Amino acid sequence: MRLRIIGCTRPHASTPWRSSPKAARFDQVARRHANYYRDLFDKAEIELDALPAPTWLTRYGRQIGQVRAALDWAFSPTGAAEVGVALTVAAVPLWVRLSLMEECRGRVEQALSGPADSRDARRDMQLYAALGAALFLTKGSCPETVVAWTSAFEIAESIDDADYRLRALWGMFIESITSRRYREALALAERFCTCAANIDRSCRRASRRPSGRRGAACLG
Repeated sequence: MRLRIIGCTRPHASTPWRSSPKAARFDQVARRHANYYRDLFDKAEIELDALPAPTWLTRYGRQIGQVRAALDWAFSPTGAAEVGVALTVAAVPLWVRLSLMEECRGRVEQALSGPADSRDARRDMQLYAALGAALFLTKGSCPETVVAWTSAFEIAESIDDADYRLRALWGMFIESITSRRYREALALAERFCTCAANIDRSCRRASRRPSGRRGAACLG
């Protein structure tokens, strides 16, 4: 399927091809292909901590070509940007594990530049967090890195996402340390510790509840 998907993307760009029955059939197959890899990498993310890194890479690293093909279609004129956004978020650990941070940055920027209705606040938060990390690892401390992490933090605050609040605070802290803005870094570290302590207290309270949903607050 990989070669057929990639091979069909070239003629698919032309106007006569887009209006043909073959193009409609191609889009149906391409959508299923993209959805399949979105679901696969949603599962892969769950297995990140459960599997040794070499085992995870052996299982999922070989799929990088499929991910690229699916994203190329998803962000094409006849694709489905919302599927591309979801796959981009799910594939971030793959790019990180393969040390493809330039590619990661480019794909995340592509997802963020797509139609606004292809993303909700949570997706924007996830994309900005990935962009902040990718920018820091490829360009170091720069205004774009600060903007990305700040955007992720502000969205996490607005939707009360404790996990991404901590991720964004940590990214902002590392950037501040690297840029030698030590007072700002100290304030961010103190805020990080306060947020982490609040999560810890919530988890302890949840663990004492006599309920079948014990600990749900800690799991998100």
